[in-house]
Amino acid sequence: MKPDELNLAFAVIGRAQMRSDAFAQKAAQGQDKNQAKLLRALNSSQVVQSRRFQMLMRGKIGSDEQNMEEAFGSGLDELESYLEDLRQSAVSGGNEQPARVLEQTLQVMRGARQIPPENSRNVDRIWVCGICGYLAAEQLPERCPVCGAVNSKFAEVD
Repeated sequence: MKPDELNLAFAVIGRAQMRSDAFAQKAAQGQDKNQAKLLRALNSSQVVQSRRFQMLMRGKIGSDEQNMEEAFGSGLDELESYLEDLRQSAVSGGNEQPARVLEQTLQVMRGARQIPPENSRNVDRIWVCGICGYLAAEQLPERCPVCGAVNSKFAEVD
């Protein structure tokens, strides 16, 4: 199997896992508890499947330096371009909430670029905003610069 095919399989099962989790959460609010249970079971199965693909990928990825470059360089470039196209589509379609979420996601990604991967050994503390995903390195802000969440909404990464 080619690395691109493996990445696609991982992405597809990851997407299915996130969808089944959302479906299970919604079903838990309804009357049919067995339906919610079945969706939680499907989600649990997909979590296992996702981990299996992740294990396969570990042998197919590069050195730490290559991985940092892809994650913070070309990988972010590709993702940012894709999300910007989606944001523009949401704006032109009058879909305000998705456009706002996409704009915040793009801001988070731009902020992540401010944490230079080559200096990762010098970053002792990093927090993630639990509302929008913003990364704060070294100093916890009073409020998230992207979504305005208070600093208690941040979780420190071990």
